[in-house]
Amino acid sequence: MAKPQMFGIAELAAATGRPRGTISQWYRRGKLPDPTARLAMGPVWTGSDIEDWITTQRVPDATLVPDPPSRSEVHEQIAQALARLGFPQAVTTQVLDELRTLLEDPAGRQTTDIGLWCVNRATEIRNELSASRRSPSPAADEPEDRCPHGLGLARVQALHGRRRGA
Repeated sequence: MAKPQMFGIAELAAATGRPRGTISQWYRRGKLPDPTARLAMGPVWTGSDIEDWITTQRVPDATLVPDPPSRSEVHEQIAQALARLGFPQAVTTQVLDELRTLLEDPAGRQTTDIGLWCVNRATEIRNELSASRRSPSPAADEPEDRCPHGLGLARVQALHGRRRGA
């Protein structure tokens, strides 16, 4: 097969033995020479320009590790994931606030799976909110001897012709 005269991302990936995604990352990070042209399909280089770079440039595998996302990117990804899982915005906000506090603590930074922690905490918060909505606390001014319909016990007993304790 003849050498290509022009190289795009795919041809450069084939020539270097690297995945296309890696070549794209290198391009975005400025680790490749300036392209000869930028087309709708992406950057292109002439064979002579890029072949020189391929033979002289040996990029160690350590550069293949992607840059870690920023905190704001992580928080946005977590918020999107919790929204996809159906958690309300209030729960997501509380989880992100607790996550900020957790990550400020050196011991909290040892949490190995932040995503799992966030989903578990969101579930706990949602369950706490649901439980508090299901079991409202009785008002202090209401007598405790009321039926489910709000009638006083004496009224219910009178309706049924019974007396308390009889």
